[in-house]
Amino acid sequence: MFERFFRGDRSRARHAATGVGLGLSLSRDVIRTHGGDLSLSPPRADGDWTEFVVRLPFAVAPAKPSPA
Repeated sequence: MFERFFRGDRSRARHAATGVGLGLSLSRDVIRTHGGDLSLSPPRADGDWTEFVVRLPFAVAPAKPSPA
């Protein structure tokens, strides 16, 4: 699901496909660079949509020094 997509010979394709197949792969790479992860949720019972989960680490901003 998250691997880069490579196209085969265009003469064998039934339909002209658009895009380059890098969206999920690049998204996961960027999220992992920030210490997180991108995953596919388990299928839902209703099957109406696909759900992806983005998890990023939570960081607390450093406290500002109090005026002296």
